[in-house]
Amino acid sequence: MIVSIPIFLIYCLLRYCFQFSDHDRESPKDQILWACENGKLDFISKLLEDDPSLVNAQDSDEYTPLHRAAYSIDINAVTNSGQTALHLAATNPSAIETAQLLLMDFKIDLSIKNSVGETATDIANRCSPFAYMFSISDPVLNPYKYRG
Repeated sequence: MIVSIPIFLIYCLLRYCFQFSDHDRESPKDQILWACENGKLDFISKLLEDDPSLVNAQDSDEYTPLHRAAYSIDINAVTNSGQTALHLAATNPSAIETAQLLLMDFKIDLSIKNSVGETATDIANRCSPFAYMFSISDPVLNPYKYRG
């Protein structure tokens, strides 16, 4: 099959500039799973507006949009008041397992301060029975912190 160069270039430009993709031709179920995995919030909103039942879509491994969204998670995401998941875990005495998992992730950033200037470690030292665990993420003890 011979394709002229100008048509091929136009196709490439459209695909690049307008993010035309094969997902445009897939089923809404496949689209929502792909969009959640890739953090495409505007596309997710449109799909759910058109069909709210897509929130329960599953792939062949029974992964839902929530499972797929976990692939692109930002462990240090902050709320409007600067709270991270670790800040919230530090305030909850029953969240010891959550805090432990977060602290063991080499990407966790203990230096993030909330809107009142407190780090998660500050909060834990003030009101958490498991404040001692926050030392496991110290750069001296965590070799992953030295990665560039």
